Amino acid sequence: MLDFQDLQKELHFDREAVVEADIYPNRTGRVKFRGSYWPARCRRGITLRRGERCYVVDVCNITLMVDVRLATE
Repeated sequence: MLDFQDLQKELHFDREAVVEADIYPNRTGRVKFRGSYWPARCRRGITLRRGERCYVVDVCNITLMVDVRLATE
């Protein structure tokens, strides 16, 4: 299982995650990322639904910041 310290050391942003609990604007949901579940928020003011793919673009404490597409696009 990936722990938070490992995530901080090894996180390469723009990695794909899958939404496990809906992420609403300004609210925390949950994603599955690299085999573990993490609290997540979307950088944009949009809703991400369970099953949608997203990308980890940043981390704030233990919350992953996600986006709907690669930051490099």
